[in-house]
Amino acid sequence: MTKEEVKEKLREFEGYLEREMELKEELLSLKLRGNKATEQEVLDKLAHHDDLVAEIERIREENMLPILDELMKFIASKTVDVDTVL
Repeated sequence: MTKEEVKEKLREFEGYLEREMELKEELLSLKLRGNKATEQEVLDKLAHHDDLVAEIERIREENMLPILDELMKFIASKTVDVDTVL
């Protein structure tokens, strides 16, 4: 993996991280209760909540963790030349 490929993977990861943050913000803004809300409105909001949580989990599992795994394998495959470090 080249330096540019590592940078690209990190940029890709940052994009997923930004999307995760947007979804979390949306979760925080959901109003799941209210004395004037109908039962259907509450059920719809709960379903939306569950969809947001599922999307966050999907992004982590399908996108972010594979990138981290690939980068960790790359780092683990490199050996450090102690003479050049010291």
